[in-house]
Amino acid sequence: GGAEGAWKKKAILGTHCVAGRSSEAAWIVWDSMVWDDEFQCLLVEVIQSKVAKTKLAAWVVGAHRHSCMFLVLADDMALSPPTVDDEEEAAASISWCFPQMHSVSRPNAKLGTVIKSAAPEACGGAKKPEVLERLAADKLPEGAC
Repeated sequence: GGAEGAWKKKAILGTHCVAGRSSEAAWIVWDSMVWDDEFQCLLVEVIQSKVAKTKLAAWVVGAHRHSCMFLVLADDMALSPPTVDDEEEAAASISWCFPQMHSVSRPNAKLGTVIKSAAPEACGGAKKPEVLERLAADKLPEGAC
């Protein structure tokens, strides 16, 4: 729980939803998102680093609360409200969807660390505190790692 958990969940699900390289999600900007009335989803402009083109990805309502981008966005906004007080400063700054990925030189490495921290130890994930071990699945389906 908390602000750190909310942004990590947003980073993992956001990257999954754009179906791209982990570094591509780092460059999503709030101002580039548009609502699609026909499909009732948020269209996100994603910069594809390898081919130097942009694509549109749909952030949609999930089948359950763990895959719903809208709930993830709401959690992140509620737990990490914007910190810019000055309207002029806010207008001049870039409104990154994942500002935490811009505090490092390699956003894909930062996201990789986030994903590994959530992965089971058997799949190369980080060792979990004992309190979390009891919540983890005993084993994963064949070929999951």
